[in-house]
Amino acid sequence: MRQLTVLCGKKNIIVPFSGAERFQEYKKDYNYLLSQLRTRIEMWFGLLTTKWRIFRRNLDRSVAMNSNIVEVGFCLQKFCN
Repeated sequence: MRQLTVLCGKKNIIVPFSGAERFQEYKKDYNYLLSQLRTRIEMWFGLLTTKWRIFRRNLDRSVAMNSNIVEVGFCLQKFCN
């Protein structure tokens, strides 16, 4: 479950195209799919916060530990459903 690169603080962050280049057809498709992905991640995180209380407050740990906590939460969420 290494799709959580944004939470891990890595340098490879997926960003949408902006400016005049965003009007090219394949870049519009890319931006749309990226938007859908972000929406799905927010929905999953909403499910996590309603089920697991640890996600309702700030995680005062290191970035690596926080990403591990979120990863375990996703695994538990999938297991419990």
